[in-house]
Amino acid sequence: MEERKKSWFKRHPILTIGSLIFILLFINGIIFSSISPQENPKQNSNTYSSDEDTNKEEQNYNSNSYKTWHQVTSFSGNGDKNTDTFYIKGSKFKMTYTLAKSNDYSVFSFFVYPESETIMYTDSVMTDMGKEGTDSTISYHGAGTYYLSITSANLDNWDIIVEDYY
Repeated sequence: MEERKKSWFKRHPILTIGSLIFILLFINGIIFSSISPQENPKQNSNTYSSDEDTNKEEQNYNSNSYKTWHQVTSFSGNGDKNTDTFYIKGSKFKMTYTLAKSNDYSVFSFFVYPESETIMYTDSVMTDMGKEGTDSTISYHGAGTYYLSITSANLDNWDIIVEDYY
């Protein structure tokens, strides 16, 4: 008599059942992902949004795209100095400084203080000895009135330009 060989499915029942479950879950995922509603990322389904709110969002988006740097003030010197105060109305401001050294042992640093503050500074810059040229730093402390406390030695001149971003 001829012995019949069992089919692959009967020899491997666990693999067969596991494969069938995987295929069913895969098909189920495709079906339900294609019929589920797509959410609008600008609108939360639990929140009422009026046309006025949408217009405000569009205005905010458009106004952000037109922000630019605006020079607020500039300072120059060749020694230690506390500057006059300056007002920032944007969310950040940039300080660009240019140094002209007189020898290789020059030192330059400045601290950014809120108006009337003498201890707690918001930002600081300290250069390497002998550094010369132009560099900048950005402060993210936002709107307010500030001043700079500058320390320098062995520099022919330093210049600082303060720019507001709005």
